[in-house]
Amino acid sequence: MFAAAHREFQVGVVFRAGLAAAKSWEHCGEVVQARQEQEKDAAIATTIAAVLAQLQQPKQGIAETAQPWIVEFGKHHPPGFKGTFDVQVAEDWITRLEKIFNILECPFERKAQMVIYKIEGEADRWWKNTELVLQANGTLITWEVFKDQFFLKYFPRSMTDEKEAKFLTIKQAMNKPFDKYLVRYIKLFRNSTYL
Repeated sequence: MFAAAHREFQVGVVFRAGLAAAKSWEHCGEVVQARQEQEKDAAIATTIAAVLAQLQQPKQGIAETAQPWIVEFGKHHPPGFKGTFDVQVAEDWITRLEKIFNILECPFERKAQMVIYKIEGEADRWWKNTELVLQANGTLITWEVFKDQFFLKYFPRSMTDEKEAKFLTIKQAMNKPFDKYLVRYIKLFRNSTYL
């Protein structure tokens, strides 16, 4: 009886020790999990601090390198564009800017920055909205992207179709000089998709 009681006592001790060990392991698991969460929180906090520090630093790269180009661009008195829905005015504006870019030998990546600097009024409001949509779609704003958007807005398809129809039906009048016919032909030619 004593042996049975002793064995029962030993089993109880072993059982309680096992239970304590299990609780200890459970506690260790909780400690490990808490430590992992703290490490993860610390990593997130470090990343956020680094991003905030980067955002608070003055933007040097683009702003500093763009400034000399904008100064040179300004010396050529580029016209502003206010959003006129006149195809000829819009086309002349783009043509004038491209001439300035050619004279300056302007790098491709600077053109859009300088043009955006020259849009005003209604055109500026249009561009701010367009730019937000492009950025939300992850589109890099280049000169070609700007021109595509500009032409969509200020060269409505109906107007382009109308000019193209005029081009396809142009004839030299008998009583008008060839020079005038040629000038009209060249203006309409630019809008033709057939050539």
